[in-house]
Amino acid sequence: MSQPPDHNRQIEYWVTKISDLPTLPSVVHQTIQVVNNPNSSIRQISEMLSQDPSLSLRVLRLANSSYYAIPGGATTIERAVTALGIDNVSQMVFTAAVFSQFDLRAVSPFDVREFWKHSLGVAVASETIAREVGLRDSSMIFLAGLVHDIGKLAHFQIAKEGWLTVCGHAHANAFTILESERILGAVSHDALGYELVRQWQLPLIIQEVVQMHHSAESTGATPVGAHPQAVGVVYLANLLVHSMKFGSGGHGVVRNPSKEIVKRVLGNEKALLHVAKSTRKSLDRLMPLFDTMFGPQPSP
Repeated sequence: MSQPPDHNRQIEYWVTKISDLPTLPSVVHQTIQVVNNPNSSIRQISEMLSQDPSLSLRVLRLANSSYYAIPGGATTIERAVTALGIDNVSQMVFTAAVFSQFDLRAVSPFDVREFWKHSLGVAVASETIAREVGLRDSSMIFLAGLVHDIGKLAHFQIAKEGWLTVCGHAHANAFTILESERILGAVSHDALGYELVRQWQLPLIIQEVVQMHHSAESTGATPVGAHPQAVGVVYLANLLVHSMKFGSGGHGVVRNPSKEIVKRVLGNEKALLHVAKSTRKSLDRLMPLFDTMFGPQPSP
């Protein structure tokens, strides 16, 4: 079904505004290329990161968090890559770069710290589920999970008051953000996020997850695209992280996945309990990494 003209005009307006947002450093794209090249070497990623000293410092700070627990620590990117592997370091590069692009100050009712906690939780949960079901692209699915809701930040950066209205409506009426966007006639965060990651020229798997991560919400239908399994994994991870109250995507509502989606992503319904336990363990381990990025939660 084609979108109504007013929706299309909204998208055109927002595409123009999104073009004013910061772009990712070139080293991020180079790192993704390294990850996708089976012949990549530790030296290659070390040399690439040396082009961006500030990003290198952020990556080393993450690598030395208790989450990774490198014996003896890491004083160089080469040491971090040797100890953790190219996939883990590429995730840190991407995470540090994305975090650095946005204003992280909270404005009620949108807590940006809790938003990023949720996003990082979905990234880790997505990778956990991807490994459980044997997907090859688990590292790339981590990246897709991290930015699945990036459209919310785009809205927040471009039109703060409008975004806070959406969040306030969702909280006041026990709706999800997507439900409030539809009721208020606001452009959806998945559409905005897709335009942003497309502008960033991120891989197709990430673009499709960002664009389609709500596509199965009503019907349980398989998303149309090149990476439907990745979309399903991030969708399920998102619901699990919401149910475990790990951060906040801007609302407090918990929705359960349909039996059809669980069976499609995991193979059978009984696997959900095992995956939920694995996800919970991954999230419990995650806080030291999150605190390294943001600092400990301030005292009330």
